[in-house]
Amino acid sequence: MIRWHNHRTQGRSDIHREKTKKITNTAQIPVSTPGALTAEFMELLRQNETLTTPALKLLDLHFCLWECYVAKTAEKWRLEHEQRQLQEPNEWLANNSDILLQLCDEQALVLRDRRQPVQIRYNGVQASDA
Repeated sequence: MIRWHNHRTQGRSDIHREKTKKITNTAQIPVSTPGALTAEFMELLRQNETLTTPALKLLDLHFCLWECYVAKTAEKWRLEHEQRQLQEPNEWLANNSDILLQLCDEQALVLRDRRQPVQIRYNGVQASDA
C-alpha cells in the first residue's frame, strides 16, 4: 500500500498541519515503501475496482517500458564492452602503422640515394652512345 507523507508540513505546528492536510492530496507525495509495484496496484484495485482497466493498462505499459529499458541497457553495456575490447587492438594498429610509415620513409630515402648514382651512369651511357 502507498503511504503518503506531506513534505509541506514537516516540522510545523499541529494546527498548521491539520489545515494543510485539508487542502488537497496534490501537495502530498508518495513515500517509497518496500514491496512490488504489482502488490501496490492490487491494493489500489481492492479499494476501487473501477480503476481496474486503466491500472492494468498502466501496469502493462510499465512492464513494456521496463523491458525496453533492460534491453537498451544491456545493448549499451555490450557495445561499451566491445568498444573497450577494440580499443587496445586499435591503439596497437595505430602505433605499428606509425612505425611502418617511418620505415617506409627511411627505405624511400635509401632508394633515392641509390637511384642518383644509377641515373648518372645511365645518363653517361646514353651520352657516350650518341
